[in-house]
Amino acid sequence: LARDLANTPPSHLTARMLAERAVELGRAAGLEVEVIDEHAAAELGLGGLLGVNAGSVEPPRLVKLTYSPRTPSGHLALVGKGVMYDSGGLSLKPTNPMSAAMKMDMSGAAAVLSVMSTLKALGCKNHVTAYLMCTDNMPSGSALKLGDVLTFRNGKTAEIHNTDAEGRLVLADGLSLAVEESPDVVVDIATT
Repeated sequence: LARDLANTPPSHLTARMLAERAVELGRAAGLEVEVIDEHAAAELGLGGLLGVNAGSVEPPRLVKLTYSPRTPSGHLALVGKGVMYDSGGLSLKPTNPMSAAMKMDMSGAAAVLSVMSTLKALGCKNHVTAYLMCTDNMPSGSALKLGDVLTFRNGKTAEIHNTDAEGRLVLADGLSLAVEESPDVVVDIATT
């Protein structure tokens, strides 16, 4: 599943489409699924996710998946980087074969979704909460600019020195949300 999602062309797998897929897979796997759109993301103070998304015509999505066995023995939180296509934003990537692979910058979220879809079948005894942080990183007149300051969910700020540092910006919000539930362990999964 993760490989197939990562290899899907970006025009066939937007943040909204991945959220729809997560709803289908999550319900089939007995998960609670919550999809946060751009308006709810603003209310939650997800400045990293919204800042990275600012240059895209495609809206972002945060997908929260929860697996809750009857008597959990621990709580794990997973946070997946879901940059559906990474142009680098205004700090454009050079045109080379690697640019075509930027559709795979969402493979962290794909891996987390894949893990979540197997927990019930595997008889996992831990409570697991997952956050898929999904957006594009595109250049446009509304894109994040060098020198902009973003405020994350936890109130911390970051000045942007390179718009191709989008992964840490979206993960900052996901990690902030994850720690609010006081899990025993938090694991973030991203691409290089």
